Amino acid sequence: MCLYAYRGYNRLEDSCLSLAGLFLFGVALLPTGAPDWPPPFSENWKMPIAHGVCAVAFFALIAVVCIFARSHGLQKEAAPLGTYNREYARYYNVAASLMIGIIVVAFVVLVSFRRFPGTSLFWIETAAIWVFAWYWHLN
Repeated sequence: MCLYAYRGYNRLEDSCLSLAGLFLFGVALLPTGAPDWPPPFSENWKMPIAHGVCAVAFFALIAVVCIFARSHGLQKEAAPLGTYNREYARYYNVAASLMIGIIVVAFVVLVSFRRFPGTSLFWIETAAIWVFAWYWHLN
């Protein structure tokens, strides 16, 4: 709800965070596995696919925010218009670089193994959430 209700600093950030909040409902509400009962549902269960689509869309949208909407908080309050806080710029660039790195790692793992082995998906998602949380804290 917070991602959906939050008003971003620009149109890109606002739109991406609102959509990410909506997709996060799908991640939370759609199961990742087929139920055992009743039998007709276990044969044609499509919810894990919908869960995965919502999760990928959520992570893609928060990555877009970290990578493309990161310059909004760089203006100093007391500085003349057009000057930027270089320390925050460095932190935002690190957050964007980490998010890109996580996406690359996820892609390499998926291509190498044709699936996510063991708990690798959990750790990749956890890293992405922590990078986004750090980015959000910088705001």
